[in-house]
Amino acid sequence: MMYNKEKVLELGGYRQWPYFEDYDLWTRMLASGCEGENLKKSLLYMRTEAGMYDRRGGLSYAKKAIAFRWNLFRRGYSGLGDFIVSAGGQLVISLLPSNARKKAYARMLRKR
Repeated sequence: MMYNKEKVLELGGYRQWPYFEDYDLWTRMLASGCEGENLKKSLLYMRTEAGMYDRRGGLSYAKKAIAFRWNLFRRGYSGLGDFIVSAGGQLVISLLPSNARKKAYARMLRKR
């Protein structure tokens, strides 16, 4: 992510949304008229340590994820269907055992 620092400061910078601070900032920037673009080419291959899968799981994490997604819905960034699908998927992934979550991430989201 690259962004204009002055615009980020103008929007209040990062706010308290544990685990979702970047996502919150990006949605506020897009709502304020900033433009975003996904690059087709990966510029970084990131390695993760085993603890990441533990941190992204459990009922506490699921509650935070659903609360954040509900906030996006309430602010008009997603429709009700999007909220249901994304929150439901987040709930399922969060409640999986860490080893199963790791396999799901590898299969669906990460470069093999």
